[in-house]
Amino acid sequence: AKDEDLGTLMAELIAETLERDIQEVIREINEAYRVQTNYARRHRLSREVHVRFARKNVRDIIYKITREEPIVYKDKEIITLKQIPRRVREQHKDYHHLAIQLSKQSILFRWIVPEGMLVSWQGKKIKIDNLDKAQELYDQLTGREKNDNNREKAEEGIQEV
Repeated sequence: AKDEDLGTLMAELIAETLERDIQEVIREINEAYRVQTNYARRHRLSREVHVRFARKNVRDIIYKITREEPIVYKDKEIITLKQIPRRVREQHKDYHHLAIQLSKQSILFRWIVPEGMLVSWQGKKIKIDNLDKAQELYDQLTGREKNDNNREKAEEGIQEV
């Protein structure tokens, strides 16, 4: 669901697995987010949840524990995988502000490997493969109302004179 709080949900599951306090686990989680992968799409699975931890040793403890006994949520086994390659993660970080804005406005997009994203907006597919294009689209999404208001004010000013 769109209104789910992944950080809290994952913290509860991990706290149960590690037998620790939920607040302690929440402090250890840097971020938790969903990702649509080609594998999940092909096999009609739900989107993957990626969790990044503040400390590496917490992640390693979870790997060790889940190897022996998997985490179960809603009667389904959760598969714990190793991390996303740093290069891909760093490139996605540059476009993170745009991804958040697109998600807020329910605009569909997908990540392009090695860099960028493909956005479906206003009936068009837009390939964002550099930061300038990303910033331009971000400005259009966020500043659109502001620019329209400024234009209207400017036109009113001209008409009044």
